[in-house]
Amino acid sequence: MSALAFLLETALFVLALAALALAAFYALEVLAAFLPPRVAPTGPRPPLAVVVPAHDEAAGLAGVLENIRAQLWREDRLVVVADNCSDDTASVASGAGAEVLIRNEPARRGKGYALQFALDALKPAPPSIVVFIDADCRLRPGALDRVAAAAAASGRPAQALYLMRAPDDAPAPRRAAEFAWLVMNRVRMAGLARLFDVTRLTGTGMALPWALAAELDLASCEIVEDLALSAALIERGAPPLLVLDAVVESDFPKADDSAVLQRARWEHGSLRLAWRRAPGLLAKAARRRDARLAAAALDLLIPPLALFAAAVGGLCLVGLAPLAWSGASAPFYMSCGAMSSLIVASAAAWVGFGRDALPPAYLPALAGHALDKFRVYSARARLVADVDAGREGRRAMSGSARGSRVGHVAIGRNEGARLVACLDSLARAGGPVVYVDSGSTDDSIAAAEAAGASVVRLDPTIPFTAARARNAGFARLMEVAPDADYVQFVDGDCALVDGWVDSAAAFLDARPDVAVVCGRRRERNPQASVYNRLCDAEWDTPAGEALACGGDALMRSRVFEDAGGFRDDLIAGEEPELCLRLRQAGWRIWRLEAEMTLHDAAMTRFSQWWRRSVRAGHAYAEISDLHRGAPLRIWAREARRALVWAGVAPAAFISAAAHPAFLSALTIYPAQIMRLTLKWRNRYGADALVFSCLSVLGKFAETVGILRYWANRMRGARSRLVEYKALEK
Repeated sequence: MSALAFLLETALFVLALAALALAAFYALEVLAAFLPPRVAPTGPRPPLAVVVPAHDEAAGLAGVLENIRAQLWREDRLVVVADNCSDDTASVASGAGAEVLIRNEPARRGKGYALQFALDALKPAPPSIVVFIDADCRLRPGALDRVAAAAAASGRPAQALYLMRAPDDAPAPRRAAEFAWLVMNRVRMAGLARLFDVTRLTGTGMALPWALAAELDLASCEIVEDLALSAALIERGAPPLLVLDAVVESDFPKADDSAVLQRARWEHGSLRLAWRRAPGLLAKAARRRDARLAAAALDLLIPPLALFAAAVGGLCLVGLAPLAWSGASAPFYMSCGAMSSLIVASAAAWVGFGRDALPPAYLPALAGHALDKFRVYSARARLVADVDAGREGRRAMSGSARGSRVGHVAIGRNEGARLVACLDSLARAGGPVVYVDSGSTDDSIAAAEAAGASVVRLDPTIPFTAARARNAGFARLMEVAPDADYVQFVDGDCALVDGWVDSAAAFLDARPDVAVVCGRRRERNPQASVYNRLCDAEWDTPAGEALACGGDALMRSRVFEDAGGFRDDLIAGEEPELCLRLRQAGWRIWRLEAEMTLHDAAMTRFSQWWRRSVRAGHAYAEISDLHRGAPLRIWAREARRALVWAGVAPAAFISAAAHPAFLSALTIYPAQIMRLTLKWRNRYGADALVFSCLSVLGKFAETVGILRYWANRMRGARSRLVEYKALEK
């Protein structure tokens, strides 16, 4: 046998053994669920506080709060956290008699942040017990008393039985999903509690003694914060206990896409948490000889049932290979044993607990449920889940923990002191830095190397573009930091504002639908020239969802890579063009109300401003032409507007040959200048008149760029980069 064959057989043996061990533990949990359950500790139920985190839940919140209030005592408190809401959640909660805490931190989204916000608010007058209930859940009668009494009597976290129901009109695969949820939360958790007196927290229906709750730090955007909290509590010797006769229910989303996204978030998050935490828990359990901790770790390692069955089935097939080539039968038979355990245990779970959730007529739906998992584990769902999880444990390179998850790509040419300031700001932000040089003749490369950046020198025989430079920088970043979740692009004449990376990355962590986030780019020296001040005004865009970003932005690495990066051949407008493609793919672009970069335009002469405007016109023409006929399109209107405004003057002069009265059309220009001045005077003050003149004059420069693009296109020539700073001496 060759060394390679031996290694492959050994690896397969280890995988099959692990699958068999997990399948056996799964079967043990299921069979133990048939035993009489442990009796949950009970005693007097002390006053408590119920915390309900709610994000845009106005539609159904009143009914949820009414359900909870029916089980409260006079001394109890009902606290609703209106978390980054854009609807009437706060007013609905107040009208229902709840204490309302309003939290508006768009850069820190996530249930964990809301829960911590509530705990902090409760500290001045803490309750004996705090209970967390999700805003889409219902309590069965007596559930609140039972779970709170168990927590008070045991001094441990208590978890109610959390069930999810498929709507009455749900398709058959959703019924199968209800059964799978029942197996995980009712059957397996009951078996684990019966054997080892431990369970998992499920995010709702959780009761914690205040002495424990006050020590927790829940501020996190972790999508599976309940599992992470379970692991943390078990490690500190406060394992949660299960209260089977306290039941909390909610419904699966009716929308199919919502259900898939919900499962993708939870399942990918739980897999990542298992990979990250379970080995450490097992090692700690071995050192402590703690069977309860070991059982919790093994339970955490068991994948979702459909995925587990698919993986074991794959091992069975792969196990045939060593059986054929060398007669090694152990991997095959262990894999088959694991599959048998899964089938028998799942059948027992259905017979004993699942026939109401999944009647016999719906059993074929299990196949549809398994096929539905392909959508859950698709590239798109995986990416969204990756985002929600807020990945931790990345390779630390420098700077803060968040900084190690962010890589930086700076581009430049002959930026001198501006580049030094840029690199200094990136060093403070933390994380790997790549600098891409486009043929500098000053000391830019030496400065970047001295700052510890990885330097990329672009081939001067290929035309330079900012898009090409950024793509080359990203490729290098993936070589030196392949695990970087986000990439911060920055121009070499810009410096990052301290704190920007942390807030922007936190926002992307919390918003899985957003691919690109940018903030306020501000001119460093607005007093130097009116052109600098005009740039600063142009960059002062509204906060919220945006159509595009500029050259400074934080992007998801995987999204950028999947989109193919920027178009190398664009001499301008590459960022809006990429954003357009991302929006066409369903992603969103966001502008935060936060300071992002300081830019040194160094634009002191009219000729520089003119060339910059020519470049803008070229971009209008090229980008609108590239996406002609697409559902989403940008800059076609800007291109037409420039042509119309610039066309009035020559049309008037030509027409004047027929009659001088046509020259009166030229009055449209001073009229437009006057209109813009009146419109902008409150915003720009003394600069309003100059800005208005430049706005009108800029249409002529933009038209030059538009005509240049079409002339080059018709003769098949490549446009050359327009550099307004190249005029500086």
